[in-house]
Amino acid sequence: MNQNMSLVNYSAQAHIPTPSTRDDLKAIKANFGLIQTAMNEVLKKGVHYGVIPGTGSKAKPTLLKPGADVICALFHMAPAYEYQITDLGSGHREYLAHCSMADVSGRVLGQGVGLASTMETKYRYRKGGITCPRCGQPTIFKSTQDKGGGWFCWSKKGGCGTQFEADDQEIIGQQADERIEHDNPADYYNTCLKMAAKRAQVSAVLTITGASALFTQDMEDRDFKGDVIDAEFESEPEDMAPPPPTLDELMAELAKKAGLSSDEEKADLAAFIDESAKASKKEPLYTAASGIKFFERFQTAFAKWLKNKSAPAAPEPPAESPAQEAGPESAQDEPDITPETLKAIEAELRRLGVAPNQLPPDLVSVLEHFTNQIT
Repeated sequence: MNQNMSLVNYSAQAHIPTPSTRDDLKAIKANFGLIQTAMNEVLKKGVHYGVIPGTGSKAKPTLLKPGADVICALFHMAPAYEYQITDLGSGHREYLAHCSMADVSGRVLGQGVGLASTMETKYRYRKGGITCPRCGQPTIFKSTQDKGGGWFCWSKKGGCGTQFEADDQEIIGQQADERIEHDNPADYYNTCLKMAAKRAQVSAVLTITGASALFTQDMEDRDFKGDVIDAEFESEPEDMAPPPPTLDELMAELAKKAGLSSDEEKADLAAFIDESAKASKKEPLYTAASGIKFFERFQTAFAKWLKNKSAPAAPEPPAESPAQEAGPESAQDEPDITPETLKAIEAELRRLGVAPNQLPPDLVSVLEHFTNQIT
């Protein structure tokens, strides 16, 4: 079944072009120079265009959709689309898009064509899932780099939530290259429609502006590692961040890496993490995660902590014995105040009119102490 949506009749619009004049040649030369200037000053590699690795430095870059949008704005062109949808059976569809470019007056400058189908490999198949060694479900996904780059069993997809190291042989030893056909092609209808429109737009831009001398369209819908680039394309679960781990999960993983199995060993680990967190003024969750990430450093610090914990306590220093009476030559028996000083204090008190019973008790005790020493 074909669903035609205002298909363009190219034969009806065909005409014999009139010969170009010298002014036309000047305009073409100016337009080409404008595109070259835009490529050097506006368009960015990896954003508006890209170069396929291995094709050599002389290979033409691929014009991407953002680059096509910039050139459309540069030449004041507005795209308009018409589609033809073909049912391929078993839920699959093919989308044929025609893109017409018009100037500000509405005059059609040219057209491009693009095709996309749910039968294309990237839309028809997916890679076989990796089975979780713990729960047996095919729900193992790759963590993002900021989460350590390991693997996790996605609980929202029916998994158990277990996390695995990036080099865990139980995970990477499995073969995940087997292709499995998607059970619902309709999930990619919108993606294929947008992809057909994008291909048609890039085709029209290259044709109308003569930019095909600078760019190609060979891989405008892919990045240069073979993955799809499309704003409308929903990312696979591998690109999603895993749920944040709890402290208990991190402690369990840390104990496993350190080979701690007994309750006493795990209690020591918990005490070490708690003390380390307090010393660094960090949360225990952060400290445990750092221990996993920098495991060798953690092992060294934990071993040192255990050694200090098991070492016998240092003996208490002996208490200082009270000062023994010594001979007159001992410095300890020398008074801290001379008779002259004491007389000066008493004279000053009399001058101030302060009676002995008006002095604070502590000061009286001090004066009596030194008086006894002198006498």
